[in-house]
Amino acid sequence: MSNHQEKKNKKRIRKWKWVEGIVDTQDEYIELTYGDVWNAEKLQPIARVGKPKKYVFPVQWLVSPLSEEHAKMIKATKDSLDYYLIELGELDPWIYAQYHCGTYSNIVSTIHWSYYNKNEALSKKPTEYVSPHVDKSDSTSENKKIIRFSRAKQEQEKYRLKLEEIKQDIARMSKELRSHCMNLAVMKVWKKWDEELPEDALVELNDRSFLECGDENVVKLMEIVLAMEDFCGDVLS
Repeated sequence: MSNHQEKKNKKRIRKWKWVEGIVDTQDEYIELTYGDVWNAEKLQPIARVGKPKKYVFPVQWLVSPLSEEHAKMIKATKDSLDYYLIELGELDPWIYAQYHCGTYSNIVSTIHWSYYNKNEALSKKPTEYVSPHVDKSDSTSENKKIIRFSRAKQEQEKYRLKLEEIKQDIARMSKELRSHCMNLAVMKVWKKWDEELPEDALVELNDRSFLECGDENVVKLMEIVLAMEDFCGDVLS
């Protein structure tokens, strides 16, 4: 970042601030919730942010900011408010906050921002689209409409299910490759041992047995198997 840009951002940081106050829910506002987005029923509404007046955002707490029980989420919320409304140094942090509501980072964060425009505030349904502000002096990017938070969450669920399906397929493949490791080993490096082994003998083999068998192809194949199993994680359990 250039010195000129750093100076501009510092000026913006000094200009904007947020203070505790009442938020008019019949006008546009943003609601912040805390928790894991995949457990939507457990999301905790924690604060509302109103449209700024004279560079000041009103923030209304939905839980006691002095409560020890909520200390962790209060701190995380304050950090999030500071970052998006002040520290980023946006020309118009209110517009940027609306944009943030539909981003991937908003989904994976523990603090989730949801924007309600004036027409939909009473219905408690987040607005369909938000257009991010672009500072033309800093960027040549075009404004782009983004998917609302709820739709982005649906896309993430589709992604999660697809990934689960892929992991199931890889888990099945890894089992087949384990069998191939055994077949290759007894065809070459373990051939004599296999032929001399009594039919009723019980032998215990583990991953190290294959990794140290001396056949580089078996070793490489086993390394692939282990990498696949590591990727699959709890799918194998």
